[in-house]
Amino acid sequence: MNNFEEVTLKSGTGDFLRHKCTEVHQPEHIYIFDLECKQCDYKTKVSLKSQDLFNYHQGKYIQDAFPYISQATRGLMIDGVCHKCWDKMFPEDIDEELHLQE
Repeated sequence: MNNFEEVTLKSGTGDFLRHKCTEVHQPEHIYIFDLECKQCDYKTKVSLKSQDLFNYHQGKYIQDAFPYISQATRGLMIDGVCHKCWDKMFPEDIDEELHLQE
């Protein structure tokens, strides 16, 4: 008997919710998402606890729902862009220039 199944979640916000995931029921109920950067070929997997994913769907902020996931991975989950591509698109020196102009 298999203790996992593939599912597609259709509600909530975040790029990762558009991807198919694997649902594992034992030993703990988790969802494993395959994440992929829209800008480059970076791929990774993220495992989310079922109750945490439910809390996220109920409106909990991503950093509060998944504190065990790195900030960079949470960014990839939300925007579909890895931290390296994000830094290329929005370099720090531009942020510094904008703050100096204020």
